[in-house]
Amino acid sequence: MIWNKPRTPQMNGVVERLQQTSSCWAEIDKCSSYAQLQDQLDGQALIQRSLFPVARLKNQTRSQAFAGIEKSDRVWCPEAFCAQRVYAFLARKVFTRKVASAGHVTHFNKQIYGLSAFKGQYVQLCLNPNTLEWQIFHQHQLIKTSCAAQALAKDRLLNLSIFQ
Repeated sequence: MIWNKPRTPQMNGVVERLQQTSSCWAEIDKCSSYAQLQDQLDGQALIQRSLFPVARLKNQTRSQAFAGIEKSDRVWCPEAFCAQRVYAFLARKVFTRKVASAGHVTHFNKQIYGLSAFKGQYVQLCLNPNTLEWQIFHQHQLIKTSCAAQALAKDRLLNLSIFQ
């Protein structure tokens, strides 16, 4: 997996464009559940792999050129989903945000206020996986915490609604 800086999809343009194309084809914004989203993506992946010949593959489809492309040992099981693994993953990341002139930052589609003293400056956000709070730092000093529990609740992770 290749990670980009926030809001810089151009760092990995080919993959980002492919994801944008997949999103458009599958109309993911119209999906109301993970299951529906997965069905839409699976259908579009099948079309992309099986119907479209690729010039650089001697006009073969991806399925013809790569025999095992349709096989996956991974099966989604919602009962086995562990939100704590998501929290642990997010806890390894540091998110940098610029404080707006109104004294807030936007993170995970939520405005976090109370940062007026840091207008125009950059702060870093880290998730505490035990308390489910965003810890906000400026120059390595903790300046604020913000609850992340509601936004990162297991049901919201499962139905892909953490940004709504």
